[in-house]
Amino acid sequence: MDTLTGSDGPLETCRKRLTELKAKLQPENGWRAVRKALTWPLKQDDLRNTLDEISKAKETIDLALSVDQT
Repeated sequence: MDTLTGSDGPLETCRKRLTELKAKLQPENGWRAVRKALTWPLKQDDLRNTLDEISKAKETIDLALSVDQT
């Protein structure tokens, strides 16, 4: 179980990546708000990498849960 919940585990990976996405999507004030409104705050490659990391972590969690149930 420590492998899942450790600092390098899949649960922490998901938490970190979701926190990063949330920060990038937060509304801004002033000129930053104008610039952000005119451009998408996420780059395609960054978003794809983040979603891949979350997907891999989810697969690991699913596998661990399925093994634990047997």
